Order: sequence, then structure tokens, then C-alpha cells
Amino acid sequence: RALEYSDYLSLLELLGHITDDSIIFDVIDVMCKSLKENKDRKLSEIQRKYIIEQLESIVDKSLPSKSGIQHDGYKIACKQALAGIRSRINSSSAKNTLKSQIDSIDNKADVAFLYAYCSAFLQKQADRLEFIQKSIDIANSITSSYDRTRRFDLSLDSVINYDLSRLKDYYSIVADKMLLTEGSSLSDYKRLIDIAYEYNENLADLLIEKLDNDPARVSYKGKLMTYADSAK
Repeated sequence: RALEYSDYLSLLELLGHITDDSIIFDVIDVMCKSLKENKDRKLSEIQRKYIIEQLESIVDKSLPSKSGIQHDGYKIACKQALAGIRSRINSSSAKNTLKSQIDSIDNKADVAFLYAYCSAFLQKQADRLEFIQKSIDIANSITSSYDRTRRFDLSLDSVINYDLSRLKDYYSIVADKMLLTEGSSLSDYKRLIDIAYEYNENLADLLIEKLDNDPARVSYKGKLMTYADSAK
């Protein structure tokens, strides 16, 4: 159901007591998406403006939290989500400013996350795809298989949400990078199979075919074919 004004007020009060920065981000992310949609026109413009102003104040006061990640990653993400309620970034100067803010973060996994997440707030398709590609490239350099795969997943989600017609291209890029990266596991490929069958089942065949060219992972092929059949 659509959030009522009273729901927003309750969430604002809740945010005033939360110290975990990831939870603060998750709540603000949900609220921003709801505010942008304003389903069934539940809010007046005055109410909407008030909620946004309160959220902006919370972001400035609460992020980064003293006990959380000591950089501005979540603050950048929340500020872009709030700005995106009104409009998307359309100018090169604003885009470059955002890139500089993201690049200042000294953590590859968080930078990859920010590029994928913030791609949603760019007006031009070419700019969105630039951010998504940058997220994939940075994710590919992450040592941790778990973090790398999560960032690949987020990048594909961004393509799915904002440019589904390019999913095959980016799916292929991610599959190729996973094949070239040590530590990619069977479960990582199963996640790609799940994405394929949710949006374009032919992509599953594309992934399985790529395994033929990789002796180190050809043993996955039979298991993935079985998994793919069960996902149909």
C-alpha cells in the first residue's frame, strides 16, 4: 500500500533514534522511492516538502554515524536519492561533481555500489550506462568474491530498472568478468541464472555456453544446466 503522511512521520521519528548507518540508508531509500512515486497522491506538496526537508536534516546530522563506516558513502547516496525526488542530474558539471565525490571514497566495494546506485539519478541514458559500466569495472577489481558478486548483482539490477533493453550486453560483460576472476563460485553463476530466467531465459544459455571456453569452470556446466532446467 502507499505510505500515508502519518507513516512518514513515524519513520522520521524512528530515524531520529537509529545509529546504524546502513539501516538509516535503507529507510531513507524506501522513503525517497515512495515520495517520488507519491502513489495515489497521498501527500500534498506542503507535506512532501516538509518530509524532504526533515530527511535532509537527518542525513546531515546522522551520516556518517560515529559507530559506522567512516566515510561519506551513505551520505552521498542519501543526498542523491533526495535530490532525485525533484529531478535527475542533467548537466556535465553536476555529473562530474558527483563522480569526484564518489571517487573520493577509499573503498572499492563502496565506490562500485555508489556508481551503480547513483546511476538512477542521471537523466541521460549515456551517463547512466557510463556509471553502470564504471561500477562493473571497479567491482571486477574487488578481491572478495562475496563483495564482487554483490556489486555485479547491483549493477545488473540498475540495468534492469533503467535500461532493460541493454541487459543482454551487460549480462555478457558481467559473465565474462566473472569467468576471468578467481574465486567466482557455482552459487555466483546460479545468481546469474536466476536473473536470466526472471527477464530473458536465453541469457542462461549464453552463460552456459561461455563456460565451454573456460576449462577451470567447465565442471560447473552440468550442474548449471540442471539448475537452469529447474528454474524454468
